[in-house]
Amino acid sequence: MSETQVQKLGVKDGLKNVYYALLTKDDNTGATYGTPKKLGHARKATITKETETVTIYGDNAAVATKTRLKSLGLSVETTDIPLEDQAILLGHSYNSTTGLMIAKGDDAPPYVALFFEATNFTGGSTFYKFFKGKFTETNEDVSTQEENMQPTSPSLDGNFIAREYDNAFYSKADSSNSKSVTITNAWYTTTGGEPNSD
Repeated sequence: MSETQVQKLGVKDGLKNVYYALLTKDDNTGATYGTPKKLGHARKATITKETETVTIYGDNAAVATKTRLKSLGLSVETTDIPLEDQAILLGHSYNSTTGLMIAKGDDAPPYVALFFEATNFTGGSTFYKFFKGKFTETNEDVSTQEENMQPTSPSLDGNFIAREYDNAFYSKADSSNSKSVTITNAWYTTTGGEPNSD
């Protein structure tokens, strides 16, 4: 298979740079975010898309169909999610003096954006940004050391919805596209890393 054919497949061979940013505003006048912060070293990301399809029938046949994206499930696994970041993402309290996190039953996680990039087999990266979601508690599985090491990594599960401002769920850009270089270079340093114009 030639390199050109592989490029057309969009083959991914890695994952890096998982960041999050608090969503500080989302209304009909705009959306703003806090400063993006990195979560350990990326190990895995799973994106699950929930869609809804409606088919209209007439004269005993299907005459039209419409599909919409309802929500996104997003699971990320990294080498480390510090307690301070867990507290922020899950709405728990954290004492920066003692390093103690406390989780309560009525804690409410905030809306955040999540960023990461998947490296492309033929070079460059595909950049992802999910605009508005909340993360939930996940199960933790730890066990004693045995003959063969079986390390586990922390993970987070989230549900992402469309922004109120513009009904946007997520954005993607490819650094191998010369038109996207300015955007991808600023992906983690601007509010959302979004273009200011088409």
